[in-house]
Amino acid sequence: MDLIRWEPMREMSSFRRQLDRFFDLEEMREMGRNLMRMGPRTDIYQTETEVIANVELPGIIEKDDVDILVSENALTIKGEMKRDTEKREEDYVRNERYFGSFNRTLSLPVEVSPDNTSASYKNGVLEIRMPKVQPDRRRGVKIDIN
Repeated sequence: MDLIRWEPMREMSSFRRQLDRFFDLEEMREMGRNLMRMGPRTDIYQTETEVIANVELPGIIEKDDVDILVSENALTIKGEMKRDTEKREEDYVRNERYFGSFNRTLSLPVEVSPDNTSASYKNGVLEIRMPKVQPDRRRGVKIDIN
């Protein structure tokens, strides 16, 4: 059996290359862009009577910049984050915020009533309140056979 000499520095250089790749600024920036393309961060919770979604949308200036579509079992949020002033890329020292369009569809935990849904926007958070559909007390209908 041959013995192979262990070289710890070789292991460290491989680890360092992986760390350099992980902390690469352009790669980090691209990861952030991909996350935002997926859609804004959203919390969804429910009470006895409604499902509530809180959506982070900092910098939305006009309500026309966001579209909300609610169906019985899904919530779709589309919009565009606009840069408030034009700056050239080379003027930035740090550029972490995302600007551009987004589109996200989320499944809802229960059936909701789209007609009675309301939304409000305050301090960069869009709150969407969707009333739950109340289950019909009648579980079935008796059918006569002819």
